[in-house]
Amino acid sequence: MVSKLPFFTRDRRCKVSNLFSNSFKVVDTGSILCSNQDDIHYQVKQQTISAVRSCDILFFMVDFRVGLLKEDLVLFNEFKKYKKNKKFIYLVVNFFDSSKTFKASKGNHILKDFFVLNVQRDMIYLISALHKIGIHRLMRNVTDLYHRTSCERGRKEVFLQNRLHTIHQKNIKKEKSNIIRITIIGRQNVGKSTLINRILGENRIVVSDTPGTTRESIDISISKIFKIGKDRCYLTDTAGITKNISEKMNEMNISVREIMKRIRCSEVVLLLIDPERLTRSENLLINLMIKMGSSFMIVFNKLDKIPHRDRDKFRKTIIDGLNFVKFFRIHFISALYQDDFKSLLRSIKITFQSKFTDIKKDHLREIVENIERNHLTTKKGLNPDAMRLKDIRISQGVNRTLKITIFSKSLDKIKRNYMKYVENKIYRYLSEDVKMIGRPVKIIFKRYKSSNK
Repeated sequence: MVSKLPFFTRDRRCKVSNLFSNSFKVVDTGSILCSNQDDIHYQVKQQTISAVRSCDILFFMVDFRVGLLKEDLVLFNEFKKYKKNKKFIYLVVNFFDSSKTFKASKGNHILKDFFVLNVQRDMIYLISALHKIGIHRLMRNVTDLYHRTSCERGRKEVFLQNRLHTIHQKNIKKEKSNIIRITIIGRQNVGKSTLINRILGENRIVVSDTPGTTRESIDISISKIFKIGKDRCYLTDTAGITKNISEKMNEMNISVREIMKRIRCSEVVLLLIDPERLTRSENLLINLMIKMGSSFMIVFNKLDKIPHRDRDKFRKTIIDGLNFVKFFRIHFISALYQDDFKSLLRSIKITFQSKFTDIKKDHLREIVENIERNHLTTKKGLNPDAMRLKDIRISQGVNRTLKITIFSKSLDKIKRNYMKYVENKIYRYLSEDVKMIGRPVKIIFKRYKSSNK
């Protein structure tokens, strides 16, 4: 996500790509200042230092339109200390649109300013990221020099590693099912980034008490500390929801649309909620995820704000208020103090595995037939409201939503409360006997016709 607003990017973003038959990881860092004006800018700078320490090649970007500033010189010398291999440090001058612009702005004088950084002339590149000028030449020269230097040092295995890594990335694209995406959503300042940092055990994402600190979605691998079988897990942090959510997609703002896209491509969604208030937007978001067939969990964060003597009462009030949500676990945690983390991770694993739970049709039929047998007759004789079951069908909808269709001969005579009773019996069987959690279930009653056979 890009914007004309200064200091828009804050968190590190990583992306693996392929170019010239080589695989490499690009790390985008946040905008930084020489002086740490507040805690957010300090954290952004620490994230950048971490990226510089671990990188093989460093691109230090400056603005062609304004030339070299004093802040650029200070930051360049500071980051140079953290770079292990000083050879692969490039000065990339952005916003160079054309040769006409170069002549009109007396670019020769500006280029002389850049030599103050003690960077060789062949390590300075003029580009325009917006108009895609000079990027191909930059990447070609960078990869050629890096590989040539590697060979001179006798590290020919670098080529083999790059080739194997490229093949590995192609296999990843073919086997997308091996990646389990866990997306965390919620309003601003509910603790999404803090939760991810506590799970990772490091300050990977910038956090602060200021609402709207996270501005874009960030994917982070947690495979080293958490796996489901042999599958790799990725956590996705999203921007906080600011406006009321609408049921119509065209009425949503850009950030909410991005969040909805993330929900659709995720295996498990964690809805983080502030315990102080459950808003209309969050209720609507729960209903939207049920309609979309998303497997999700409801997590009330900042439990440390609730006094110990009131926590049991608070839990009961919340669970009673969300009794319309079936099969979805509700957790009460404190991301700041890592309360109930093991139970949360265990529920994530169970929620994902529930998407592949096999439901026996014969068991469901037996449950409904028992209900029908008990309600078929009354003290006065034959019960006219009996369902008269004919058939049950089980199918899977979008995103592995479980769809149970019950066919009956006398559908018009069945009262709504009787249907609810049957639904609750099926829900109890799925939750207690099958141990299914977090998987959306849709129960439909239809009239039996000869064409249904």
